[in-house]
Amino acid sequence: MKIKNITGSVTLFATLLASQFTYAKTEIVFSHYLPKDYVAKMVTKFEKQNPDIDINAMSCGFRDCHDKLTTALAVGEGAPDVVSISTIKLGSFVNAGGLTDLSVAPYNISDTGWVFDQSMLTLSENKQGDIFGVPFDTGPVVMVYRKDLVDSVGANIEDVTKNWDSFIAFAEQIKKKKGAYILPAATSLINPLVMGTNSQPGQPVYLKDGEPNLASDEIKGLVKLVKELYDKGLVAALDGSSNDQKFIKLFREGKLFADIDGPWIEGRILQEYDPEGAKSGLWRVSGIPNNTNVNAGGTVFAIPKQSQHKSEAWKFIQFLMQKDNVLDIAKIAGTLPARMEVYSDKFFDQPSDILGGQHSMKYYTEIVKNIKPYSASPVDNIANSILNDAIKKIVAQNADVDRTLEAANKLLKRRMRTL
Repeated sequence: MKIKNITGSVTLFATLLASQFTYAKTEIVFSHYLPKDYVAKMVTKFEKQNPDIDINAMSCGFRDCHDKLTTALAVGEGAPDVVSISTIKLGSFVNAGGLTDLSVAPYNISDTGWVFDQSMLTLSENKQGDIFGVPFDTGPVVMVYRKDLVDSVGANIEDVTKNWDSFIAFAEQIKKKKGAYILPAATSLINPLVMGTNSQPGQPVYLKDGEPNLASDEIKGLVKLVKELYDKGLVAALDGSSNDQKFIKLFREGKLFADIDGPWIEGRILQEYDPEGAKSGLWRVSGIPNNTNVNAGGTVFAIPKQSQHKSEAWKFIQFLMQKDNVLDIAKIAGTLPARMEVYSDKFFDQPSDILGGQHSMKYYTEIVKNIKPYSASPVDNIANSILNDAIKKIVAQNADVDRTLEAANKLLKRRMRTL
């Protein structure tokens, strides 16, 4: 009896122990600003395939995600296991030394076979070529516009976008005839256009030979363009985000012609800007004046060094980068995958109902092939902020262009000494 009881106890103990190990799970935290419905679908799918891993998906706004990561890296704790980061912000995180190098073992991103948009890859590297982010989507700069406003003055979009002079001339026409503004805000041109006018292939945007470059001839030309648009009353405001309610109201009233950003604005037309206009086929997409092909930025996945579950985090990233899953983000949110080899999928041949039957996704993939790549820099965020402040002074306060940009350049140089 005693032996039987001992045997039974051992058996029960072994069963409980096995049960404990069977259901032991690793939880990883995924901080993101991606569409919630997409993430929910990916988490469910991943957890089904990987029952030993739980994903704690924490949705945060674009700015909030980056601010929280900045704080976590500064205090040395609290960072997620996987985080989505904009390439606009990536350089500062790499410089802070808080992200895992994915170009070395056990990650070896170059061995995955993924073929990335080169402009996203250079933005994910440091100057030594080490890779700290996995490019997920990419943002070739495009312009969505109201075709009915083009038709109202007997124009065609090719002539409108031939150069900035023709763009301004058209803006004056629709302002006079329809009371419509050409763009939401004057400053909305700064971020995308500076990338295309102030960079040498593969080099930082705001630096030249390691020195600040905010007073370049290219930036001066951009400032003069922004000021002309504002002084002539061709833009709706000096500053502001395109999805501000004041601009959405103008879009829906047919009093705003266009917005310039990445492919994701296609979805914004239907969701925010002008649902009825999208359903009526009033919207189209084109390139921007002067045929400037440039990347507006995109999202990468990174693993903070603080992560205690790097192996599981990398497994989750690899899952998100599978072909079907990167195609899903394009289908759900209208963003363009950074993995160029998926562009052969039939999805990219489909016409867009939002854009009057245009093959917009195919159009975006063609632009990507001609984008001039530039590299991220630790000074990008600081330089961008300083430049925006300088341009507002020039445009709104009529400050002298040369003196204001030279002062901005000196300020950036001083700030660089503290990095």
